[in-house]
Amino acid sequence: MLVLDQSTLPYPTGRDLAGDAGVAMLLTRDGALGAPRTEIHPGVPVDRLRGRLAELLPAGDGTAVLAGPGIVTRRDLPDHPEAVGTAPGYPTARLWGRLAGQPAARTVVLVDHDETTGDLALCTLDRAAEAS
Repeated sequence: MLVLDQSTLPYPTGRDLAGDAGVAMLLTRDGALGAPRTEIHPGVPVDRLRGRLAELLPAGDGTAVLAGPGIVTRRDLPDHPEAVGTAPGYPTARLWGRLAGQPAARTVVLVDHDETTGDLALCTLDRAAEAS
C-alpha cells in the first residue's frame, strides 16, 4: 500500500497541507498485521462523531486507536484516553506512518473524519492470527 500527501491539490480540502510525503507498506493476509478491514460511514456530522465512534470502537478491549487530523481525541474519543492523535499537515502519511511505531497491540484501528463530507473512515488491523 502506498499513501501520499501532496502540498498542492486542484481543489480546496479545508486541511493544512504542509508538503509532499509518502508511506509505503506491504500488507498481506498472512502478514504480521493481518488483513486490513476498511469501513466508511458517510454523512456523520461533527456533533454526532463522538457517539458514532463510541458505537464503532468498544472501550476497554485492548484496541489501539490512531486518529487522523479530523479527529480531536479528547472530544471524540473520551473512552480511548490512549488514542494517538495526528497533527495536521500530512493527513495521510502521518496517520499511516504512526503505525510503524505502534506498540504490539492485538488490534489497531486507524480512524479519520472529513468534516466537509462527513465521511468517517476506519481501517482495522487485527493481529489476532499472529498471536495464535
